Amino acid sequence: MATALFSRASGFGPLFAIIEAEHGAEALRCLRRESGFAAAAHAPSALVPFALMNRVYNSAAKLCGDPQFGARVGQTIRLEDFGPFVEYALHGETLGDVIARSIVAQPAHSSELIQDLRLLGGEARWRIRYQTTAEPTVEHHAQRTLMQMLAGVRRAPGVQDAAIEIHVAEPYAAEARILEDRTGVRVRPRANDYELAFPARWLGVLPLAIGLPPDLAVEWATYPDRALPRTTAEAALAALDLRDKLPGIGAIAADIGLPSRTLQHALHKEGVSYRELVGAFRLRRALQLLATTRKPVAEVALRAGYSEPSSFARAFRSQTGMTPGRFREASRAPMRAPLVRASS
Repeated sequence: MATALFSRASGFGPLFAIIEAEHGAEALRCLRRESGFAAAAHAPSALVPFALMNRVYNSAAKLCGDPQFGARVGQTIRLEDFGPFVEYALHGETLGDVIARSIVAQPAHSSELIQDLRLLGGEARWRIRYQTTAEPTVEHHAQRTLMQMLAGVRRAPGVQDAAIEIHVAEPYAAEARILEDRTGVRVRPRANDYELAFPARWLGVLPLAIGLPPDLAVEWATYPDRALPRTTAEAALAALDLRDKLPGIGAIAADIGLPSRTLQHALHKEGVSYRELVGAFRLRRALQLLATTRKPVAEVALRAGYSEPSSFARAFRSQTGMTPGRFREASRAPMRAPLVRASS
């Protein structure tokens, strides 16, 4: 069974700001419509299906006409802003330790790729390998990631750009020269992998900023209860969370990179239908809006995906045992929140 791959919203960096600044607000709205990513605001740790993130990168690059758009975005993301797993890695005692920590910590941050480090003679190769073969291209996402890796290597004192080589899978020598001009590093196109190559002796170099290694569990706690999805139902719910309007199963399947039938069968094996999943999501969104905002109940109903406030009130009462207004009062009172009855 195919697995839905996920990343974090921090991976977008300033992508949307770049599009708006260079092409205007209408172009940004067009990008969101075309890619299917409608969320105007998102926490850096928010889950984003990799198929959706990759679609955004490819659409943005096409809009800009920039064959190195991913690299441009990657060069503007501060390593410290990328995520706790990078913060953890940067506290390594040597460059080799920084890379080893990044390899170990990556799976808690995202699942679209894995990293490894190979030693070939006197050369070290820090590689990323994507876990999907379904995407038309991962070129721009890979460029972004390679820029992060390059920034990490450059933090070690004494490293020289002339001794670093970027390997990319794209077969276009002309684009490789553009990337060389952008980075100041030699680029080898038509490689089998996306990786950085540099002298293996650098692995023992001490980074510029050395601190006490933080406890990994403390770092992971900064992800606010947003572990990567472990089931297909969790993956679909995470994709729904990025939508303003709740779409049909086909759109969500595309967001998480699965065929509609595959998603339907996977949910069936987990004992839930897409309709039931959407119903549970609607209720969860309504509970959150009622508890944390003062929006009128009618607006809450619409934002939760109900066409009529009356149908929302009936559904809400059948599953919680109280009216939306009563729940709002109870959620702000110093008492235990009501239990939600499972729908039949």
